[in-house]
Amino acid sequence: MRRVLFLCFYIEFNNSLQIPQHLHHFLHAKVSDFILNHQWIVPLDLQAAYPTLLPYLNQFTIPLEDKEDKLIWIHNAHGELTLKDAYSFFTTSGQKVSWAKSLWNIAIPPSKSFMVWRLFHHKMPTDEILATRGMQLPYMCCLCNKDSETTNHLFLECQFSLALWNWLAAIINHRIDVSSLSTLWQVTSVGNCTRLTAGSSISDFEILKFFKIEIHQSRPAKIVEVLWSPTLNGWYKCNTGGTSMGNPGPAACAGVFRNYKGEFLGCFAKNLGIANALFAEIMGVIIAIECAFEKNWKQLWLECDSKLVVLAFKSPHVIPWQLKNRWLNCITKIKNMINLPLLVLL
Repeated sequence: MRRVLFLCFYIEFNNSLQIPQHLHHFLHAKVSDFILNHQWIVPLDLQAAYPTLLPYLNQFTIPLEDKEDKLIWIHNAHGELTLKDAYSFFTTSGQKVSWAKSLWNIAIPPSKSFMVWRLFHHKMPTDEILATRGMQLPYMCCLCNKDSETTNHLFLECQFSLALWNWLAAIINHRIDVSSLSTLWQVTSVGNCTRLTAGSSISDFEILKFFKIEIHQSRPAKIVEVLWSPTLNGWYKCNTGGTSMGNPGPAACAGVFRNYKGEFLGCFAKNLGIANALFAEIMGVIIAIECAFEKNWKQLWLECDSKLVVLAFKSPHVIPWQLKNRWLNCITKIKNMINLPLLVLL
């Protein structure tokens, strides 16, 4: 991990400290020269010259045990560079459209989804499209025999198509916007091939009934009884949890400590900024272990509702690279406890 710290240290010198390029060859100190008893030690004159240096270094956790150097790929969660990551890094991301998720739906036959996909990408074999490929055809709509055959005309402007949309609008008692294909796609009917459950809207219920579509009612909520179980005499129990509003999104974690009698001992809550749910869950466990170690609670029982956190004790590859040093320090701390902390699912 010293190499990772050295890279960050070097980047800070180049970017924030604004050290001239011609002075870089005078920088011979190693990262280990600024670490003493697992703490950052920066000379006072260097702190005075660069006041942002020490706060920056304190963002990095120093391992309690010496580990082999390892380069980190910061663009993913686990820190390992894969072929997929390399390909994604050098290629531009595809265009995100609002209709993609609703188009490729298990309730819609693939042939119909493919037809609509071709419409949105102007790939339908209309006279207009075929003419661009060098095919000479009569440029006339076969439905109205008045205008040229284009995609917009067939589905949005033709009198025959408009009559169909008006008929459907009258049946469902809903105004259909035919100004574009995107607005038109908002009105869909999937028929009896779907296994999805119906909503609680009365208008949707009337539409389904008119087309004689079988209605699948949602299953009643299953009530699961959750009881807090006390630990053995002398043990301390901490229930942790973490969540994020998005993936990633604003995240936070929290935990509550109780003794074997169920008596409240303390709690913590921490705002984690922008992170995903796994990051928040793991941070809750990390803070719980650090608090227990600081208070010398050597018999600790942890409970959470994340299977990935339980797996992290067996496979550290689950841990995001930003938390890896701090997680390994927690593993080192629990080795000094009388009993290893038990992590169970709620």
